[in-house]
Amino acid sequence: MIAYSSNRDKLFATLIWKSIRGLITFSSFATVLLMTIFSVFVLVYAENLASNPQNLNQKIFWLSKAAWLGICGSIFASAVFWGVQAIIALFNRAKRDTYEQTYRTLVEDFGVNTIYELKGGNEACHEYKRLIERANKRIWAVGMSNRNFSRQHMPTIIESIKNNSSLDVVVAFWNPDAYLVVQNSRLEDARSIGQTEKDPNRNKLMLPVFVAQATLEERAPDSAKEIRERQNELKELIQRENSAIKGNLRIVNLSMVTYISCMIIDQEVFFFPYLSGDDSNGSPMIYCDASRGIGKQVAEHIDNLLNNKRFGIFCEEFYRVR
Repeated sequence: MIAYSSNRDKLFATLIWKSIRGLITFSSFATVLLMTIFSVFVLVYAENLASNPQNLNQKIFWLSKAAWLGICGSIFASAVFWGVQAIIALFNRAKRDTYEQTYRTLVEDFGVNTIYELKGGNEACHEYKRLIERANKRIWAVGMSNRNFSRQHMPTIIESIKNNSSLDVVVAFWNPDAYLVVQNSRLEDARSIGQTEKDPNRNKLMLPVFVAQATLEERAPDSAKEIRERQNELKELIQRENSAIKGNLRIVNLSMVTYISCMIIDQEVFFFPYLSGDDSNGSPMIYCDASRGIGKQVAEHIDNLLNNKRFGIFCEEFYRVR
C-alpha cells in the first residue's frame, strides 16, 4: 500500500509539473485563455447590470456601466480573436516541435546523418571519395563481391595508404567457401538453384551462401570463382605498389549469418542489409556516425568480426600487407 501511494504521488507530481511546464512553454496561449475566462465572467456580470436600462448611467470607478459593458465586450472580442490565433500558433509549434524531436532522435541520439536513395548512386560515391581522400584512421569495406568498390575507389585508397602509416585498410568479401547444408527434404529445391555440391559423407547438398543470397535477390548468381578472381586482381594491384605502402592493408573473407554491405571511414558508417527481392544494389543506404546510436553498433559489429580473436572463425585472411 505504501509503494502504491508513493507511485501515485510521483504520478501526480509528474502530471502537475508537466502542466506547469506546458503553461510556461505556451505562455501566450495560457494568457489568452485566462483573459477569455476573465472577460466572459465580467461580460456576464455587466450584462446582468445592463438588464435594467435605468442603471446604465450609474458609474463604477468613474465610468458608467454602459462604458464598462463596451470595454468588456471589446476585451471578449479581442480574447476570442487572439484565442484563435493562439490555437493556430499552437498547432504550428507542435508541428515544428515534432520535426525538431525527430531530428534530435535520429541525428543526435541515433547518429543518422542521411539516407541515400541508392547504395551505388553518384551522390553516395562522391561522398565515399571525399572521405577516403581525408581518411587518417581506417577504411573498412565489407561487401559480397566489392565489384564497384574495387573499380571506383581502390586506386584512391592505395594513394592514401602510401602516405599514412597509421591507416588501417580492410577489404572484406563474403567467403566463397562458405556453404549452407541442405537437408534431404529440400534436395530438389537446392538442385533447382544450381551451383550446389554433394556432401561426400552424407546424403546432403551444400549450397554456397553467395549463390543463396543472389537467388533471394532474384538475379543470376556470381560464382565463387569470380570472387576469387576479383580478390586476385586486387592482390596483384596492391603488390605492384607494395613497396610504397606504409599503412596496414588486408583482404579477408567473412562468413556470417547476417550480412550487410558496409563502408566505415574513420567515424563515418555507410551500410545496408542484403535482403530478398530486387537486387540489393538498388536499395537505399544509411549514412551515420560511428560514435553513437546505430552507427556505433554497426562499427562494433564489424570490428568484432575483423579484429576480435573470439570471432576468428568468421574471418579468414586472404592477403595482408604489413
